[in-house]
Amino acid sequence: MTDHSDPAAAVGELLTARGETLAVAESLTGGLVGSRVTDVP
Repeated sequence: MTDHSDPAAAVGELLTARGETLAVAESLTGGLVGSRVTDVP
């Protein structure tokens, strides 16, 4: 992992390394989780 300060980047790297994907269904956070994950290039 290159950037330990960004949890979304860390999750993305772990998912990629494992060949897995992430799905979120949000109501309480108003899309914050999905937004944080998709903001990572």
